[in-house]
Amino acid sequence: MNMQLEKARVLCVDDEEAVLRALRRVFRGKRYELEMATSGREGLDLIAKNDYDLIISDMRMPKMDGAEFLHAASVFAPDTARILLTGYSEHSATERAINNGKITAFVSKPWDNAELLQTVERALLSKWHLGRNKQCREKLQRKNKTLLDQNKYLRKEVDSARLELDQSLSLIDITREETGASFQAAVNLLSNIVNQRQGCEYSTYESIAELSANLGAKLGLKEKPCEELRWAGRLFPLGRLSCNDELLARQAELRSREEQAYYCGYPKRGADLLAVMEGMHGVANIVRHHCENFDGSGFPSGLRGADIPFRARILNVVIEVQRLREDSSYSLEQKKSELKALRGARYDPEVVDILLGASWDELCAPAVHDVRVGVDDFNEYMQVSRNVYDARGQLVIAQGAAVKEVRRQKLLKLQKSQARDFEIVIEPDDLDLRTCTATASVNGGEN
Repeated sequence: MNMQLEKARVLCVDDEEAVLRALRRVFRGKRYELEMATSGREGLDLIAKNDYDLIISDMRMPKMDGAEFLHAASVFAPDTARILLTGYSEHSATERAINNGKITAFVSKPWDNAELLQTVERALLSKWHLGRNKQCREKLQRKNKTLLDQNKYLRKEVDSARLELDQSLSLIDITREETGASFQAAVNLLSNIVNQRQGCEYSTYESIAELSANLGAKLGLKEKPCEELRWAGRLFPLGRLSCNDELLARQAELRSREEQAYYCGYPKRGADLLAVMEGMHGVANIVRHHCENFDGSGFPSGLRGADIPFRARILNVVIEVQRLREDSSYSLEQKKSELKALRGARYDPEVVDILLGASWDELCAPAVHDVRVGVDDFNEYMQVSRNVYDARGQLVIAQGAAVKEVRRQKLLKLQKSQARDFEIVIEPDDLDLRTCTATASVNGGEN
């Protein structure tokens, strides 16, 4: 038997002392803790002061019968097991005790001692199981409440973390946009300085930049490497800014050994300036090696063949191609023959073969996805996708800038004063925005 049941506290209630003595004899030898009461009122007083595992009550008692007593006991001690002792003729009273007193069992008098003991043990066992179930339910409810509280807390934490993440991502996007804008502004500034210092038309470097990017695309480069190649095409002379005008104007064969050595260091000086800028390492590497020749005769490091970065090999060829394109004393065939003669010596054969197999004008033409409009079609709904320069190489509108009326008016004035028509490269998606203003269509309205 369960040790806890053996130590159970049992209250016996009967108005007859003889019955109470008989009950004490029944439980002799058991480890139950017995208490006796001679009336329902006395029994209720004891219940108010003590906790009992089992109450045994006779049905017939004066003033308060067993049914009434057990009903009251069920209110004060609802978890206590209750047994009713009743005679054979007390069926209605027994039914009342079952309904109102919520008794666990009833035993008919005169009782059989063994049967009474079994009934008591079953009642105590049932009470113990009910108590255990109640404890388990309460424990489960506490755990459920704890889990619900933790779930609410975790949900709140997750929501807070998600909000912080969304805010962080927004800040990252803003920072990326600001960084990109600052980066582009720095490139534009350096390019402007180069244009002003070198004393050549801005279109020279713009053509080198575009031809390099287009040629890189033909050779299978992705968008980012091509864009870096475009920037390198605009910035490769950066290191020459440290050379004085006399040195730049003097032909190589007329320079002293020291002057030529200093001049040959310009790619490294330009690359060192670019390398300190975040995100310019790729561009700096192209600039550093754009004067290396395929046969190892170039500068500043004397690299040869595949040791020269591929994009630097592209830029090296393109610079020569641009020089030939601007030289009107050569025919097209003579220009191609000169380039072919340097194939494998100064220039990468693969790059030269692509150039010789294509129309130079085709390579230098705007990319297929470029959309160009005139100043009259330029409006506030569009965004510039390429820098716009004036005839002196000054930056007028930077890439990525939104169009404002004041900028358009500035272009109109420049167009009139410099007697040249501006073409602005816009985002392809902005092409339909020409209809937002009442202006003339570009190229006769054809897309």
